[in-house]
Amino acid sequence: MKENPGTYKWERMTHSQVLSLTPVFIGTVIVTPHVGKRGIVRVYDGESAQDPLMITVATGAGITKVINLHPYMVTQRGLYIEFVGDIDEALVYYHWERD
Repeated sequence: MKENPGTYKWERMTHSQVLSLTPVFIGTVIVTPHVGKRGIVRVYDGESAQDPLMITVATGAGITKVINLHPYMVTQRGLYIEFVGDIDEALVYYHWERD
């Protein structure tokens, strides 16, 4: 699962999941809801929804939401993405912190 820590990558998700068990730099979060529906994606610093909440991205009915985080947002404990409501997919642009 470890890649070149200097290379950012896009990760596409269709459900809640852990993206990293180590600290990461997050550059962009894109959230797309089901057609005509609303939804929320929550980004946590850790491995589950019990870890510290960093940001919440809410979409309007059928509206794709793009959040650019510059300078990059840095997690300390990992990266967990939670889907709430009617979300088709989320894209996250990130990379692992150097060991």
